[in-house]
Amino acid sequence: MKKANEILNSINPLKLTKKISRQKELVGKAPGSLIYTGEVVDVPVELSVIRYSETHYDSFILKKATDAHEEKGVDHISWINIDGIHNVDIIKTIGKDFKLHSLLLEDILNIEQRPKVEIYGDNLVVFFKMMYLHDDILDIEPISLILGPNYLISFQEKKGDIFDNVRARLKNANGRIRKRGSDYLLFALMDAVVDNYFVVMEDIAEKLELLEDKLFEDTDNKLLYELQQYRKQIVNMRRSVYPLREVVNKLNRAEFGIISEDTERFFRDLYDHTIQIIETIETFKETVSSLKDVYMTGVSNRMNEIMKVLTLIATIFIPVTFVAGVYGMNFEYMPELNWEYGYASAWGIMIIMGGAMLVYFKKKKWL
Repeated sequence: MKKANEILNSINPLKLTKKISRQKELVGKAPGSLIYTGEVVDVPVELSVIRYSETHYDSFILKKATDAHEEKGVDHISWINIDGIHNVDIIKTIGKDFKLHSLLLEDILNIEQRPKVEIYGDNLVVFFKMMYLHDDILDIEPISLILGPNYLISFQEKKGDIFDNVRARLKNANGRIRKRGSDYLLFALMDAVVDNYFVVMEDIAEKLELLEDKLFEDTDNKLLYELQQYRKQIVNMRRSVYPLREVVNKLNRAEFGIISEDTERFFRDLYDHTIQIIETIETFKETVSSLKDVYMTGVSNRMNEIMKVLTLIATIFIPVTFVAGVYGMNFEYMPELNWEYGYASAWGIMIIMGGAMLVYFKKKKWL
């Protein structure tokens, strides 16, 4: 086991970050119990706000969580982003000020929450997963978006995301984002996440191609471990992306009054992208399965080659052993034993027989 771990550490192919789950703490608890199920870290939570309208833009950091409720404006849109959900007290404060249901807060604190979309009062809530590469490590992080009439609250597990382009568009008033409501901001954030899926997929596709070339050249055990790591990653990606298809499909079918008809058109395009991602993941799944077959075939062929060589060597030595066995018998009257050239003749016969068999195997292309 120790040797296997050393091999895995030496491979490092887009490995998944390991998270310590605290799901056991939820067992037997009442519904709505607020328990963070991720790995507790000693990092301060950061609350940032982007307040904008068609003609106005402002960005700042909140000093206190209690100040967030002041962003329920009517003449502007506020994007409130919480980096870090490990501080349950801050989540409670946000929930109290925005009148969020305890079941909703429980889902936010659950890092294993399945992607879904729900309505809680006047709010539309979307849960899904972000995937991005950091130093060749595949990181899957939960994100929760709460859409209100003139605001959007995003909850992230840790600081750092893939929304820099969205922030730049808001700051520079590029395109339609500053002219539309908070529902379009919801689309923009989800679109950024899905677009980044393509970036991750391209990188994994390149690495699978390199791995395929290696498998045709070698059948080292390290390659099998590497292949197994990719299989695990694809399983986790599949688990994160598949439910998102249903989420986006609901958002584009006019099921929620808080999303305008105009914005629904953009969710239809996002749905197409989600389907494309799912098809790519299925392709990866088949590719990994095929590569495993290639590896096993390579191992089998290598074993067959070894067995063939050993069999040919044994076959060559069978008649030689027969001759040596005959003249090794302890009979008193064996004419060749007293012959001056008996020993040399026996060697000559054995060499000729072995050489003849080698020539025969060469003609048959067995060697």
